[in-house]
Formats: sequence, C-alpha cells, structure tokens
Amino acid sequence: MLYKTWLPPIGWDKLETPGNSIVQFETSEDTDLCAYYLVYFLRQRKLSLPLPTFPINLTYGAATESGDIADAILHTYTTDWFDFLSENREAFEKISETDQRMLTELFIWSAGSYLALHSWMLSRAKMIYALDENYFVPVLHRIQKIADETQNLNDRPGLPKRLSWLAVRPPGYEQSYLVGATHQDYTNLQYENLLYLTPFLNEYHIYLKLFVPGSSVSGADPGGSTAVTRSKPMYWSTDSLRQVLDDRVLKASGNRFPFLALLGTMDDPEGRLAQAANGSLTRLLRLGHRLIERHIQQPEVTKYISEATFEATLRE
Repeated sequence: MLYKTWLPPIGWDKLETPGNSIVQFETSEDTDLCAYYLVYFLRQRKLSLPLPTFPINLTYGAATESGDIADAILHTYTTDWFDFLSENREAFEKISETDQRMLTELFIWSAGSYLALHSWMLSRAKMIYALDENYFVPVLHRIQKIADETQNLNDRPGLPKRLSWLAVRPPGYEQSYLVGATHQDYTNLQYENLLYLTPFLNEYHIYLKLFVPGSSVSGADPGGSTAVTRSKPMYWSTDSLRQVLDDRVLKASGNRFPFLALLGTMDDPEGRLAQAANGSLTRLLRLGHRLIERHIQQPEVTKYISEATFEATLRE
C-alpha cells in the first residue's frame, strides 16, 4: 500500500549520482523508509542511473547485531544474492568460473559450512520465497562441486579477500550501492568503521548511500580520504505531504472520498498537518493514523473530525 502512495523527498535525484553520500532525515523511520525504497527501486531498475546498479541492503539490525561491520555487509550480501537467485536461478551458471568460486567461498563462509549452507538455502526457498524446497538444489550441486575442488574453504580469509567477494555481481550489473540506515543508538565506532571501509569498497565500484536521522552520528569526519559527501537534509514538501494524505485516505476508503472529506470546513487541515510533520513522511503518516484513531474512539462518532480532536492530535 505504501509504495502506491510513495512520493520522493526533495533531493532524491541526487541519490542517482554515483559516489558516496550521507543523507540526513528528520526521523529514524524516514531513514528506514528511504533505504527500503532505494533498494526496491534499484532491484526493479526504476532509477535513471548511468550504470546498472546492484543494491547491498545493509539493514539496521544486521549492522548493530554484528561486532564487525565488514562481516555484517558480507552476511547481508549473501542474502541479497539469495534474493536475486530466487528469481534468477540460472544467474549462478552465467557468471564466470572465477566468480562462481568466489561466490561459493562467500556463501560457505557466511553459512559456516556446506551442510549449513545447504540447509539454509532449502529453508529460505520454502519459508522466505514460497518456492519448492528443492528450488536451489541445482545451484547447490554446482557449489558442492566447486567446494570439493577448493582447498582451505572453511578458513577465515583476511579482510582484503573477504571484501573482494563483494565484487561478484549478478550478470548485467556494473556497480553496487551499499544502502544503510542508522538509528539513534548506531554507535560512532560502527559509523567510523563503515567510513573506513568506504574507499576499499569504492575500488570494487561499491558506493555508500547512508541515511541518518538528525544528528544521530558524530565524531567521524565524513570527508577527507573517505570521499563521502554529506548532502543537504532531505525532506518532503508540503504539497507532497498533502498528496500522500489524500492518496492514503482514498485508497483506504476504496476511492470513495479524499482526506478533506473527513474534515468538513476546517481551515487548511492538510497544511497544518504537513507543518506539524516538519518535512517527515513517517511523522505525517503517524499523525494521520492517530487522528483517525482518536476520531473513531469518541463516545459519539460524527461524520466529520472535530477541531478539538484535530488540535489534540497536533499537540501529541
């Protein structure tokens, strides 16, 4: 539902430019939302990029649960490849033998062993992708053959070797965006380590797109040798927020009425809600949801939302 009412924030087009960038938003929910949609649009190839770009989806959970940000990226890249193979199983056979070997190393390292990988991929086929449990078996047979021919496969290689696995992209992709979102408790150390890795990732044509809420991270210089630019804060215009409100209510009502139909003759309610949202799409959606929730919880539900209910919602 939310995708159908998606409108990009001001400055979104700058994300289509190759290069590393840190983008500030009003809330951590906004960072999650924009990271999700950037990954989605990259997967659907809906952005006007000069080169086909594969997304590496560094989720907040993966970044904070791992003690090593490089390992978090690699584990997330493994599941990104699984996601791709779930719709393009033949892609594994289409990459070079060298890339097949490197991908085999990544998959087995990430799983811990070939047997664990086998179980993991069969489970994901059924539970995550709703496919036949044996969907990945042809890929696993090829991986097992490569594993049998490769020495020291279960050893933990050094960082340069592990990062080189990220250079293996699906056929047709020429660069990658590492897309991540931070929250208030995303530590400075993790942030600094991510910036430290950035120039090494750039050698493999992998560019950082990091979304941060407010001033949640500090203590690290985003410029200098890492060549990371901090863009101007992104936000949604009042007109965009008005349109999202109307679209959401229209769809929720089965296209029977727009948002304004709930508010009678109230003075500029959409503008007042948009102002209270302060450029944040997720804050606007919370306010809209709370407004309707508060209205239907009244002892006597009236046709229109009252001014008192509206004002009480804005004060929350």
